[in-house]
Amino acid sequence: TNEQKFNIKSMVSIPNGANFSVPGAGKTMTTLATWQFLRTKEKIDKLLIISPKSAFEAWAEEEPKETFIEDIKTQIFIGGAIKPNTEILITNYEKLENNKYLNRILIWASRQQTMLVLDEAHRVKGGGDSTRWQACKKVAEISARVDLLTGTPMPQDYSDLRNLLLLSWRNIPKSKLSDSNIREFHRGGLFVRTTKTELGLPKLEIIEIPIEQSEVQKQIYSALKKSYAGSFSLPMDQEAHFRKRGRAVMSLIGASTNPGLLAGMHNEVAFLNLKWPPKELLHNSTLIEAVENYVSLEIPPKYKWLINFVDAASKRQEKVLVWSSLVGNLKAVERLLKPYNPAIVFGGTSADDRKSAIAKFKIDKNCKVLITNPQTLGEGISLHKVCHTAVYIDRTYNAGQYLQSLDRIHRLGLPKDIVTRIYILRSKNTIDQAISIRLESKVSRMANVLNDFGLVQDSLPN
Repeated sequence: TNEQKFNIKSMVSIPNGANFSVPGAGKTMTTLATWQFLRTKEKIDKLLIISPKSAFEAWAEEEPKETFIEDIKTQIFIGGAIKPNTEILITNYEKLENNKYLNRILIWASRQQTMLVLDEAHRVKGGGDSTRWQACKKVAEISARVDLLTGTPMPQDYSDLRNLLLLSWRNIPKSKLSDSNIREFHRGGLFVRTTKTELGLPKLEIIEIPIEQSEVQKQIYSALKKSYAGSFSLPMDQEAHFRKRGRAVMSLIGASTNPGLLAGMHNEVAFLNLKWPPKELLHNSTLIEAVENYVSLEIPPKYKWLINFVDAASKRQEKVLVWSSLVGNLKAVERLLKPYNPAIVFGGTSADDRKSAIAKFKIDKNCKVLITNPQTLGEGISLHKVCHTAVYIDRTYNAGQYLQSLDRIHRLGLPKDIVTRIYILRSKNTIDQAISIRLESKVSRMANVLNDFGLVQDSLPN
């Protein structure tokens, strides 16, 4: 495409690259073409890809076959020996956290002029405090070139993008990457970006649905909020305090949907291994009892809305993608939507079961719903050919996961007459509203830096 040609020209004109295009814009192929061009100029020899496991097949097989005339020797590194004739080596970020594997990769990369590609680079936005970022730094330091690939380079704030650029531009003083300097960035300079507007994607509608809490839910939520008030007043600069705030946030997100989840949260990874009841509530036996009895009292209002919505969609022969960040929600919704033959995928789903569940949703006409979380399926999968409707039961403050998850069904390849609809359920007078405001702020800030003002229109409620 013209956008890909422009991006390649821009990337080969500078020592290190950054492609922040939206999913579906052809970042993989553009990167392979950039490598091929630099290889013919004898500036680069080998290519090292660090990516999520979900992208392995694309880097190792699909895209090289589409891009190159000749046969390219690719290898997925899972810890064994690296073949001497390997031209493209692919591995995942988790492997870099193992010193033995990291050293093996470093030895291979140091033997020739290597181009390092950090795919879904936002996964290492944590900076110097992150083990994963430090490992990437070691690989970057012995690489001839570093390229960053992600559609969400600063999901939280300017420090995200600063930490990424400190990996690719190793000799630039940190002061040159101040917030004010980052605000002056433009496309075609340090980075390229193809937008959804340029891809000509069809219409996207995002509708926020206000949900009235039941009386019982209101009482539980209000009492819980008071109990956690101390956690929210803690300073953010200490890790222990940050964890307490995080637990309080996740508890309120759970209560805004289904307070009954809290009683079982010690079994759920989504609740950060909290024990029930938490210390803050030990004095409040009435609240503890109300939470533990909630599931026998009523079906949560958000669930009722979802059941009615899926039933209507099913009658129209439409499939629905259901998102929640809480595993307890996923399991509860799976039981409630059993008549619609749902598929479910979350972090605890095995690789084989995950593959089967996705295939079931795509192929089985009787499977009307896929229930999942952005942490697991927010990246590396395309569902736009079979599904054009998604419902968010809840969202967190993580703008990157939200933006990535939107793109699972709104991406290149959609027919022009298809309207993609996103429904966001918001419990009135709860943390849901604060999350909406904060996500809007984060998305707007990123849109300004990326010079992509369509990003706001394509990711926030109408």
